[in-house]
Parts: sequence; structure tokens; C-alpha cells
Amino acid sequence: MKPMKDLDALLSTPRGRDFLLSNGIHADAASFRAALSPPEDDRLARTSGAGHGPFVHMHQQIYVDYRPSVLAKVFTLDALAEAGVHPAFLWIDTDRAASDKLACRFYWPFEGALRAMKILPPGLGSVETRFAQVDPPRTLAAYRRITAYIRGDKRQPEAAALARLSTLRAHMLAREAVPLRDYGLGMTHALFTAHLAVDHPHVVVSDLLERGWLTPAIEDVLAVLPAVIAAWNARVSSLNDDGIATAVGKLPTDYLPLYVSDPEDGARLRLRHEIAGADHFATAQGNSGRTLRYFLGTRRLQLDELTETGRWSPDVTLPLLANALFSGWVAGRSSALYALVFRTIMTDVLGERPIPILVPCPAADPRPAATSLLHAYVTGAALSRPDARAASSVAS
Repeated sequence: MKPMKDLDALLSTPRGRDFLLSNGIHADAASFRAALSPPEDDRLARTSGAGHGPFVHMHQQIYVDYRPSVLAKVFTLDALAEAGVHPAFLWIDTDRAASDKLACRFYWPFEGALRAMKILPPGLGSVETRFAQVDPPRTLAAYRRITAYIRGDKRQPEAAALARLSTLRAHMLAREAVPLRDYGLGMTHALFTAHLAVDHPHVVVSDLLERGWLTPAIEDVLAVLPAVIAAWNARVSSLNDDGIATAVGKLPTDYLPLYVSDPEDGARLRLRHEIAGADHFATAQGNSGRTLRYFLGTRRLQLDELTETGRWSPDVTLPLLANALFSGWVAGRSSALYALVFRTIMTDVLGERPIPILVPCPAADPRPAATSLLHAYVTGAALSRPDARAASSVAS
């Protein structure tokens, strides 16, 4: 099998950049801004203070700390704000807590290894971030261990690092069991403002679900689900045949863009499409063996029964479903690739106009003398923040 071109490979050649641009994916901030228009549905923009101008998001799972690849997106979004675009962070609190280790663990480099510190009780890794509760004693233990690592590292000025760590104490130490979402957002806001001087509106996915602002888009997908699956699989095959990675695989015939959190153990479960006569259902098998089943309808499929649970969430198609709420979005390495598939679904099946995408160039990743944003802040390491041109443009 021939190697697949990832986003960095596509960005490295004029032909690759032309291909991305033909799919609405920009490597240049100026061309991206020129392609922006007000969102089709301006409700979120108005509640976020964006008014009638362009409204751009960066979606990201909530972590307690962040890698340079995420910071590249943050800096790119912030550069757009400096150019007059209204930005927003779209925080995903509906993924599994352990889908990425930085969502539920602190890490600190010490004696040649990254030391991990969990902040969740055992058994909550498959629970969504909005439902999983942090363990207060573990947050205290993490704080104390980082303190000990600082004191044990003779290469760093101890007093200054401990002083900076102490400014995060109120955010790191949970006084009671709180949702991992709230804990992570507190850490995120503290680190972004303290070390990045970045503070833009925060939008949380579960809030959009509660307001019903994603429901119409999901029901539009359900209305033409067989065509969505066929077009999706054909696009994945076509891109792979051309040697381009997609970051998503083919869909099964019982696919639904939906998950539900099991009311028994909280595990996030993929819902499958079940047809019984003229009736359609969303079903999932719980870890206890119990079958969860939600009626979707007969002719027009709707989410009424599922939304009543307050425990449902969308899958990786989130940016597609939120398309009408924004003018554009800043994508990472994986999300830009699966946007190549989304674009086909939106244009060929749903008849919608995909909003433009901006990707940071590979060189925009900050290269700090630190392992993460938390480590950079506490040790006082610079993040070599790129300027607006370096963060979002590629030389031809």
C-alpha cells in the first residue's frame, strides 16, 4: 500500500495547496478572510457578541493542558481576531474523558520521563467530560507532585517556578467533585489568559445541544441517511485512491451520527440505526448487556425521544452540523482531512454551502523549551508565538 499524504504533505507543495483550496481549505489568512461572510444562522454570533461580522470558531476537546499543535490553532484564531474577525472557542465536552490523556491527566517532565498524574477516579475514562467528576484528593496530589518535581529539578529557578505554580492553585485544586468539563475550562481559561494573553468567547457543545441549535442539522442528515453513507464512502475511497489520507474511515450501513451516555454507568455509546417494519430506532448495547432503544420515527426521522434524555451527543461530524452557526473555522491536522469528506456530503447530498477553513502551516507550531502550555507557564518558557503571517500562510 502506498503511503498516504497527510495535511503537512499537502501543504508542502503548490499542487497540494491548490487541491486544499479547491476544497475550501485555506493556508493563507488573507484569502480565508476574503472568503468569509456572516453566518447563515446568526443566533450564536449574536449571543457571543459578534454582531453581524464574520464569526469563526476553533473546535477542540477540553483539556487540562495543551500541546503545541493545539496552540498553533489558538494563535491562528487570535491572529484573525487582531485582523477584525470575531473568534470563538467551540469546546467539546461530549467526548470520552480518556479519549485524550491530556483531558484527564497532568504531565510533568522529570528525570528524562513524562510523569502522569490522573485526576479522575478509576473507571470513568469512557464517561463524557461533562458527566465525569474529578477526584479532589487526586488534584491535590497532582499539585504536590508537580511542586516536588520543581524542587527536585536543579536546572530551573525553583522560587520563580513555585510562585507561578501557586497562581494556578485555586484552579488546580478541586475543593469538591465537579464535572471534568468545568475543571478543564477553568484551567484552560487560566492558562490562556496568564501565558498567552488570549481571551475570546467560549462556546460549549452541550449548551448548543440543550438549546436545540444542532438538532435541525442532524435531522437533515437523518432524512437522507442512505445517500450520506453512500457519498461518504465513495469520497473516502476516491481520496484514498489518490493517495490522500482522510482521518475517517468508511461508514457501516447502520451508521448514525449519534452517541448516548448510558444512564447506568455513564459510558458513551455509539448509536446504531435499527429498522423494524416502518419504524426507525437508535439503539446501543450497554456494558451491562442492556439494550438502549430510542424511537426516531417512521417517515421523517426526528430526535425528540433521544433529546429528552439530555444524554445524547454528535460524533465527529460536529463541524458539519455547526456549519450554519459560523462563518468559518480554524482546523487542525485531522479535522482538515475529514473536512474533505464533509464538503462532499454538504454540497452533493445536503445542498449546503460549506464555510471556509483555515489551517495553520506546519511551521506555525510553537516550539517552546517546554513540553506543554502548563510547563511553559510555570517554568517561564517562551512559546515563540508566530505572527499572523507565519501562523496562517505558506510561502508559494
